[in-house]
Amino acid sequence: MDRKIDDLGAEGRIQSEDDARSYVQALSDRLGLEKKGLQQLSDFKLRLAHAEYVSLTNPSKRVPEPLVADAFNKLMDEWRMPTWTRVNSVLEIHAFRVVMSVIVNPKSASRLPDQNIATTCRPVEAVYLIWLLDSQIRIPPALREKLRIPGWLEGVPRNLEIKSPPLLRASAGNLSEDGKRRLAYLGRRSKYFSQHSSEEATKRISQILTVVDVE
Repeated sequence: MDRKIDDLGAEGRIQSEDDARSYVQALSDRLGLEKKGLQQLSDFKLRLAHAEYVSLTNPSKRVPEPLVADAFNKLMDEWRMPTWTRVNSVLEIHAFRVVMSVIVNPKSASRLPDQNIATTCRPVEAVYLIWLLDSQIRIPPALREKLRIPGWLEGVPRNLEIKSPPLLRASAGNLSEDGKRRLAYLGRRSKYFSQHSSEEATKRISQILTVVDVE
């Protein structure tokens, strides 16, 4: 499913706002927004599609990585998550994007002319990254460890397909601790939504994601 979404967002594939809307809808289906009772985000999806189309014709309208990290951290603040869930640096979010561009979105990741990953994201990628961080509940600890190795990030292959990325799996020794953290994370997220109406939660999430909006 991720690769089908990636195909819809490939550079050169989006020639109109209708194409961008198809791309956004595919992502919405992947994230299960409608199933979560967030139908009120229909206006946001239209604005996101417009932002995506504009960003393809005007790269200056793309989203800087620090804003993506800030949007995720604000979400963690909203959910009252522990401090270890936060993105700690721009290097971390960039490294996460590089790894994701190898694993799930090689065609739709925002790139420089030399095909390296840019420091700005197309709007749909920005939303996708926030969802991916949520699904991982943080920057993977193994990725943080790899970043301690000088030159490691520059050596990450750009076009290699990885079916089961070790950076996103817990080691056997940490499985129990990671499992406990995941349960605690999911519990806090569930508590947040149980304490807020669907309309209020939708409004708050929409506000957080307006970082990708382009007028």
